[in-house]
Amino acid sequence: MRAVGRHATYKISSAEDLARVLSLGFRGEALHAISSVSSLILTTRELHATSAACIRVLAGGSPERSRAAHPTGTTVEACDLFLNLPVRRGFLGTERAEARAN
Repeated sequence: MRAVGRHATYKISSAEDLARVLSLGFRGEALHAISSVSSLILTTRELHATSAACIRVLAGGSPERSRAAHPTGTTVEACDLFLNLPVRRGFLGTERAEARAN
């Protein structure tokens, strides 16, 4: 559940730290940011595990964990990107100007 939490990231402060990174996946803050604006499903299974862990987050809500069938490895699915953001947010004027326009 920490994978999708805020500030879940490596603390890299030197070139030597880069050599110690064992994963080539997303940095933690990317998963948190994506999960806050989408329907995110992260499913992962270790080599000798009998089942996978599945974490679901809907638009920044609380992560829900369950077990799943999945091959060894990790899959990240982000659906309905920007589902909780108004389409016109970037084009809106001030609240007063929008009220006058209606």
